Amino acid sequence: MSHLTIGAVSIRDLAALETAAKEFGGTLVRNQSTYRWYGRRIGNDPLPEGIALDQLGKCSHAIRLAGVNYEIGVVRQSDGGFRLLWDEYNSQPYSNDHDGHKLVEKFGQNLSKLQQSYSKHATINAARKAGYFVRERQLPNGTIKLQLARA
Repeated sequence: MSHLTIGAVSIRDLAALETAAKEFGGTLVRNQSTYRWYGRRIGNDPLPEGIALDQLGKCSHAIRLAGVNYEIGVVRQSDGGFRLLWDEYNSQPYSNDHDGHKLVEKFGQNLSKLQQSYSKHATINAARKAGYFVRERQLPNGTIKLQLARA
């Protein structure tokens, strides 16, 4: 398979995803039906969980980074949420056409930094909607601590 990976976090708040993408210089492009990747399945590795062969390269929205050819697909799931799907292909020597490694360099391995930022913003949005004030602190070890207080 062309090094396709699916994110572990279920996306329910597109505004939070948009904010998280912006933190890293990315743009959420809404209503984009395809995302850029290698373009075909290579080998016989299993497909990412919950993704059928005819869904590869298709999405509802996409995250784009300036100067990066590959994109992150924001793929609608049967439960109404979204999952992130991307091709982390790392060609040697690095190529401008097949540059999925740049997504990993920017957003972290398995897009962990992007998914953590999304989770933070989704929590903040939900807390504020429920009437809480939110205070954010970053601890010395990099952990983000959110403190919620009733308004």
